[in-house]
Amino acid sequence: MPEHLTTLKDNSIMAYNVFNEDATDKIALVLIMGMTGCMLDWQMWAEAVAKAGNRKVVIFDNRNIGNSHGNVDGLSVDSMALDTIELIEQLNLKDVHLLGFSMGGIIAQQMLLNHSPLFTIHKIILSSSACRRPKLSHIDMSSLEGAQAFNLILYDEEWVSNNKAILAVIKEASNYMRRPFETLQAQFKALSAMELGEKLKHTDWTNRLYVMHGKRDAIISFKDAEHTLEIAKGAKLVNTLPTLEYGHLFWAYFDPKIWSDAIEGCLGEKTEAKLLIDVMTEQRVTLSDGSELAYNVFNDSANKVPLVMIHGMTGIKDDWTGTAVEMARMANRTIVTPDNRNMGNSKGDVKGMTIDVMANDMIELVERLGYETVNLLGFSMGGMIAQYILFNTTRKFHVNKVILAASSIRFPPTKVLPNSIETFQSFVAAGFDPEWRDNHPNELNEFLESFNHPQRPLETMQAQARAIGGQDTTEKLKIGDWTDLIYVLHGKRDELLTFSLAEHALLTVKGSKLINLHSLEFGHFFIMYFMPKDWSDGVEECLGE
Repeated sequence: MPEHLTTLKDNSIMAYNVFNEDATDKIALVLIMGMTGCMLDWQMWAEAVAKAGNRKVVIFDNRNIGNSHGNVDGLSVDSMALDTIELIEQLNLKDVHLLGFSMGGIIAQQMLLNHSPLFTIHKIILSSSACRRPKLSHIDMSSLEGAQAFNLILYDEEWVSNNKAILAVIKEASNYMRRPFETLQAQFKALSAMELGEKLKHTDWTNRLYVMHGKRDAIISFKDAEHTLEIAKGAKLVNTLPTLEYGHLFWAYFDPKIWSDAIEGCLGEKTEAKLLIDVMTEQRVTLSDGSELAYNVFNDSANKVPLVMIHGMTGIKDDWTGTAVEMARMANRTIVTPDNRNMGNSKGDVKGMTIDVMANDMIELVERLGYETVNLLGFSMGGMIAQYILFNTTRKFHVNKVILAASSIRFPPTKVLPNSIETFQSFVAAGFDPEWRDNHPNELNEFLESFNHPQRPLETMQAQARAIGGQDTTEKLKIGDWTDLIYVLHGKRDELLTFSLAEHALLTVKGSKLINLHSLEFGHFFIMYFMPKDWSDGVEECLGE
């Protein structure tokens, strides 16, 4: 079957194929290839699975391998996830399932956990994959010979012994596929820094995440599959195969019909909860000044007063998607998470941007959503934005409760404007206390690495720093009684906005109340501490109905 080519935004070329394109009654399945792999490696298998399951199946070559071409300098799992997202959006698929093989499984998780594409990801199958950095010390990618030797451990010894003729054909065919050595090295390097387990912990994955893994896998061990099943609540092992005694390159084992039946048993076509569909369905609204705000709405059919979560300086909504969706589910409350102006997937002019401008953006969003009453949770700078919304007398909705999370009513002046991404990374690192940093090095590095992404433009973060510096609402909040309206959520390990600022707010704002969790020993980026249930319980105690 002839392949198709498409050009991505950065002028990279991506090669892909679509099988059973007319099968529109089921959600399309996108297969994401692993390290060293080309789509031709599983083309016959994918076509057979598409036919047996009567489902549209998409395969493609990752960046600069096979018939795809592109720069691999600085290649990361995130950049490969963005390539995959762009391809799916170009194919105009609104709903997809993902099956990620090996490295492809990590790409699939990155798409689900750290991005909000314009399509819905319904279910994910992690095939011969992991949620943490695999122990690849036995793999040598420093030479072409080492990369070629990697292919020898894709199968277990018994399979190799019993299928020498087939293996010879596979080896011969692989010689005709383009696998640039620099791409293989870049893929290997990209995998060395991945750790997604902490984020998987924060969501119930029942009927959403499946693990398909053989016990003879010599590249990513079955223990890694067990680790995923242990930490990802509700994740399920695919055990409807004749046996789990198979190796890394799973599709070389068993007939395609067996795999199709196993895959179809996972996918089905019933969505168990609308909330799970909402997770990756981003929405956008164009504001009166032409700016565009990106946002998510979780559990929009709930009957309680919605909670709008407003992010702080440098933050994007994807930073807290996992926790927000769990809070929405646990409390049965609608939660809205927007990106601030020109951050994340929002667009807009930041020249002369002020807190008032960002507050008006949020006011217009809430009014466009048609809410008559809302609760506000403002994180750090978002807390000051929430206060400006509260003070605004022209808004067309009622503010029920305001939670100032790791925020203040008095921000220190911005004495020196950060002039580089590295400066902001240092600032963000201080948002975690030393103990947390020591215990979560991979998660911290992953978070800091996200600042090299265009979703956090330097000029926008600088504009935010200018806007928040020196803000002080003390005089306004001295007046009146704010009982049952203003709440303070603040950790004693906050090194960016110290706990003394929370105490100042509690002393100044009459009737304000501190949210007492099981512990106040957490840092500035509070969402990264504790479990979603802890935050949900604390927030719901304030909001009530």
